[in-house]
Amino acid sequence: MRESIGRRLLFIFTSLAVVPLLLAGVIMGAQNLVVQQRQALALQQQIAKGVSQQVRGIYREVENSLRLASQVVELMDLSRDQQRDFLWNILLGQSDVVALSLVDGDGMERVRVSSLGVAGPGDLRDMSQTAEFRVPKMRNEVYYSPLWFEELFNEPVMTIGLPILDVYSDDVVGVLVATVRFRPVWDMLAALPVFDDEQIFIVDADGMVVAHRDPSVVFHGARFSVPARDGVQPGLNGEMSIMAVQQFKLGDQTLYTVAARSVASAMAIGLRWELFGLVIVIIVGAVAVFIGNHQARSIVTPIEQMAAMAQAAREGDLSVQVEVESEDEIGVLAELLNSMTAQLRELVGTLEERVEERTRSLQAAAEVARATTSVLDPDELMRQVVDLVRERFDLYYVGLFLVDEERRYAVLRAGTGEAGRRMLEQGHRLEVGGNSMIGQCIALAEARVAMDVSEEDKHFDNPLLPETHSELALPLRSRGRVIGAMTVQSTALAAFDEATIAVLQTMADLVAVAIDNARLFVASQETLREMESIQRRYLGQAWAEYAQESEISGYRNVSGEVVPLADEVLPEVKQVLVEQRALTLSPEDGAEEAASELVVPVKLRDLVIGAVGFKRERHWSAEDVVLAESLAEQLALAADNLRLLDETQRNAARERLTREITARMRETLDVDYVLRTAVRGIREALGLLEAEAWLESSINKEERGGQ
Repeated sequence: MRESIGRRLLFIFTSLAVVPLLLAGVIMGAQNLVVQQRQALALQQQIAKGVSQQVRGIYREVENSLRLASQVVELMDLSRDQQRDFLWNILLGQSDVVALSLVDGDGMERVRVSSLGVAGPGDLRDMSQTAEFRVPKMRNEVYYSPLWFEELFNEPVMTIGLPILDVYSDDVVGVLVATVRFRPVWDMLAALPVFDDEQIFIVDADGMVVAHRDPSVVFHGARFSVPARDGVQPGLNGEMSIMAVQQFKLGDQTLYTVAARSVASAMAIGLRWELFGLVIVIIVGAVAVFIGNHQARSIVTPIEQMAAMAQAAREGDLSVQVEVESEDEIGVLAELLNSMTAQLRELVGTLEERVEERTRSLQAAAEVARATTSVLDPDELMRQVVDLVRERFDLYYVGLFLVDEERRYAVLRAGTGEAGRRMLEQGHRLEVGGNSMIGQCIALAEARVAMDVSEEDKHFDNPLLPETHSELALPLRSRGRVIGAMTVQSTALAAFDEATIAVLQTMADLVAVAIDNARLFVASQETLREMESIQRRYLGQAWAEYAQESEISGYRNVSGEVVPLADEVLPEVKQVLVEQRALTLSPEDGAEEAASELVVPVKLRDLVIGAVGFKRERHWSAEDVVLAESLAEQLALAADNLRLLDETQRNAARERLTREITARMRETLDVDYVLRTAVRGIREALGLLEAEAWLESSINKEERGGQ
């Protein structure tokens, strides 16, 4: 019969060691729990404060962007069409703004644009009594409305009213009203690194939850009564939590950021330390009780052996074994430790193999990711991706599909091997949502795996890939939408485990973003080239019109005297205008005293608008040519500024004459006087030889009289 160490130690342990040590452990543990709770509360307070600052920062940025946009031009002085185009450009540039209204100083809405389109004249509103107009108008302050749920976007939104100031008097001449989404706050909360049981959400003044890491909480209309103080409070789901509340304002609107973590989770570390302390107390009590006792060695020796074994195991040596010399509880523990060490040796060997395999997979995924960042051609990018994935993951076949514009078919854009080449030549495509893993993967926006393709219902049996036994279809997701899918196929059964699927899906997401970015880059380059072409045509037309109005095409400085060239164009200038590059004219052979000429084109944004020539009695060096071209560039900028100034002055003079004519016509109600004033003013303003004006009634009367 095994000896019972418990019966031998019970009396001495209870009377001498356990009770005082337990009391000390309880006191220290209670203090530790109090400190742990304070630390957890301080962390939640910091999180709530940080989230509040980020929310204010988000809408301060939106507010500043709208204010800056409204101050770029004198918005209220533009025509309605110009105001509409200006607001539309702001709406396109601000993804978080869903509607914009321009309200004049009397509260009448002049223009309203939204993601649904432009409001017609009959839909414009009188906003003179609304808070979004009165607060900016009367108080010259930015107004924030309470949040409300917009069914169109299925999320809370708010209205922001910004005063538009006159640039000269700083008077409020209008209000820019914007409807802004609350979605950025949702995205910010979703991106925060938190614990699994930690909740961070925002509540408005009415107790409505308006932002949460889980959007379904907001959709279900959850409400929460904000506590008066921080501490242990019931959370959103009723569980006791360590909670911190941070109040902040958007305009006159009060919002609350709530950061809460369940008490059980927040205090888990403290409880573990309590348990650890209890174990230490028991061990110390046992050592103290049995020091000097006859049976101390029978307990201490095997414990020391097991401690040495644990130390060796912690340092990586799992070969150490404890010699079992007794049949009591310590002997049983020694046998269990020996058995556990043997199991750990086997487990470590298996883990090392798995870690090595995962490392190879991650290295392969990292190599594919590096390739995606170095290629901007979408077709070349897809070809490199499928080749790298097949080679690094040792696969049978890899294919990459992209959905067409109608999102009806997934079209093969890259494939490996001879099978991929032949399918590309055949224009291989699969129906989205059809009887294939690719079609189902795109339709459901989730990975599809077949450990044995012969047992898979939704599988396209491709005769060009007869050796496929397992297949994995991965969606290519970019910016919240599925743009295609990638198929990876292996000749082995059950070739894809959960870890491999996770690595490949992460890699597929990176590839999708890279493909989307490459396509956007190509599109932006085309747009840039088109804009540059339009700009060159505009400058060419403007300079052609400007040149036609000028009586002198250029000047020549001869011995300090400036002589106009009239319509004369020198031959070397014609050559420079055609070739659009600097031209150096050296003297004829033997004519050492002759001058050397340099003619440089005057370019304005790659448009040649003229030429400037130099002549001297020595040759021109490369540095001289660079200096002359720099001077020509400055001349082009100065000339264009003068052209713009001249055009501005002509427009200003024309508008001034128009206002004067209009003012004279309004001085009387006599129709004949108005007509005479209009004809005389138009003839003088436009420099005409003759001007005539008729009233429609007199024309009709003459026509009827003629009949």
